[in-house]
Formats: sequence, C-alpha cells, structure tokens
Amino acid sequence: MRNNLIESIVFLLSIIVILVGFAVVISKKTFNTQLLKRFNESRMVRLIFSLVCIFLAWIMPWFSVKMLMAIGAFGFLISIFPIKRNASSISIGIAVTLFVLVALWLVGLYSYQGVGSVSNSVLRITNSFPIDVKSTADNSLRIDGSERIMPDKKISLKDAKNVNIAVKGGIEIEFTNSDTIYIPSELNVESDNGNLTVFEKSPKQNVTYVIELGTNPNEAVDIRSAGIEITGSGNFNNFSLNSAGSSINGNISSNNDVYLSCAGLKVSGNLKGKVLNINSSGTTLNGELDFNKIIVNSTGLAINEMSKFSELNINATGLYGRIDILNSSSERGDLSVSSTGGTLTVVNKNKAPVDINTSGFIKITKE
Repeated sequence: MRNNLIESIVFLLSIIVILVGFAVVISKKTFNTQLLKRFNESRMVRLIFSLVCIFLAWIMPWFSVKMLMAIGAFGFLISIFPIKRNASSISIGIAVTLFVLVALWLVGLYSYQGVGSVSNSVLRITNSFPIDVKSTADNSLRIDGSERIMPDKKISLKDAKNVNIAVKGGIEIEFTNSDTIYIPSELNVESDNGNLTVFEKSPKQNVTYVIELGTNPNEAVDIRSAGIEITGSGNFNNFSLNSAGSSINGNISSNNDVYLSCAGLKVSGNLKGKVLNINSSGTTLNGELDFNKIIVNSTGLAINEMSKFSELNINATGLYGRIDILNSSSERGDLSVSSTGGTLTVVNKNKAPVDINTSGFIKITKE
C-alpha cells in the first residue's frame, strides 16, 4: 500500500512537471522570464529535457511513471521539429521518423518493465492446468469438471529399471518410499525386460488419475500427460516430464538428468542432479536447485531460487526475480542471462567466484 501511495504521488508530480513543460513549449506570450524564454526557444534545452525523461523512464521502478516519462520524452523531442501549416515534406518526414523511433523505444520499454508482471502472468499460465490442485477424499468431479479417479491396483517395481507413464488426461502423482506403483484399474500396465509402461485402455481427456509411485535411485521415469501435479520426494536415475501444465510441489533428486518440458511450469520444491533442462512457455521457480549445469528456456520466467551450479544458462523473453547463489567461496560458476527485458537480483553472500554475462535488455542487481 505504501509503495502504491509513493507511485501515485510521483505519477501526479510527473504529470504536473510535464504539463508545465508543454505549456512553456506551446505558449510564447504567457511566460516572459528569461529562463522560460530560453527553454521555449532553445532546441538543445528541449533535447536535454527529452534525454532526462528517457533516463528517468529507465530508472523509475513503476510502469505508469515510466510510460509518462516516455511520453514526455517524445513530446519534448517532437517539439524540436514543430510541424506548421506550410511544413515541408522533409519536416513531416522527420517528425514521422521520430514518432516511429520513439514508438519502437516505447515497445522496448514495455517489454523491459512489462516482465515485472511476469510472475502473475506465469502463474495464470501454470494454474490453467487440466487438473485442480485441491484434493478430495474419494472419486469426485473436480472444480474444472474432470473426474478424479483413485488408485486401486498395486504393481511391483522390483524388476523395473524404466517406468513410463503416458495418459491423455491429468495426473496427480505422489512419490513414495516403496517398491510399488499404485494406480487406478482404468489404466493398463505392460512390463518387458525391466521396462514398465502405464497407459490408458481408452484415452480420456476429462479425467485426473491419482497415482502413487515408489522410487529408487536405479529407476528412470518418463511421464507424459495433459497436466500433472507432483508431491512427495523421489530419487531417480533419470527423470523426464512432458506435460501441458505441471506443478511440482515436492523434491526430485536424480543421479543424472532432470528434463522438464511444459507449456506452463510451477516448481515449489527442491531439484538435484547433474543436468537440469527446462523448456517452458511460462515458468515460476521457487525453491532450491543443485546441478552441475542448469539450462532454462522460457518465454516468461519468474524466479526466486537458491541455486548451486557450475553453469547456469537462462534464455527468456521476459524475466523477473532473484537468484541466491549457494556456491562456496571456492566453487566457480558461470551465470549467463539472455532476455528481451526484465530485472534480476543476484545474491552472492559467499562471494563465490561466479562470472555473470548478460545480453538483451536485462537489468541485473548484484547483492
């Protein structure tokens, strides 16, 4: 609330300053002081004011004030080339060119600051799963209209080295410390040479299957579904997930790789392994990551992570958040961030030797 009040005050003061400036530019008779006359008559002064507005638009933390400063910058800039009734085609061309350039700059500015709302927009993406994260005690219709089907059949995993789960509907899966998988009888199971596959007898899209999966470090798991919610803790040899919408509210540890490919992804737990590869349209990361190499490709990314890594590569259109580096003072690391726009705070309390490289319109704050 306090931040909103400050933003409102700054916004109103900015309006007053810009309106006064425009009034000075437009009027030649009302303002007779030497300073105002100089402002009115000097193109260089107006250019300086335009550059000041651009600078303020860059550093201001509030989008409304940024846009107002950008408009002010455009107004002062265009006033350098006033278009009169007898304006030549060259003057008109210059004015149009300036308008296009400033408009393009505004688009860039919007991209830069607009990702401040990435957190909310990504949450909307990741919450639009075909499953509802609220649980019920038995089979019931979900809030989103899908039927929740409870497990009633146990299958041994003692000889399974690879577990593959593929359904058209949604999945609620809990990782357990056991050597069995507990699934609904509506699902089929095939086992061959250490490969266990769980699939639908007849594919359904408007259902959510509840599954309990026992895990062990020698087990490779591959899951494909329309939507999934993961809870519990699991240790794997490899873990792969491909889903339209995914919510991971648990811990995943892998001897090797963790691969997550989702349209919307929300992680609220701890992930550990050698390589983490995330490909998603909208991603929120909260928790702890511990990998040798981390690769994140996401259109929108909201991050609030504690991370230990040798190499961390982030490629996003919009990025917003914070990374707390957990590397010790002797553990080297490379952090590369490429983003069209956004802000990222990097905290390195242990003063680890981490090199930070950026590209695009990304603003990095180091603490």
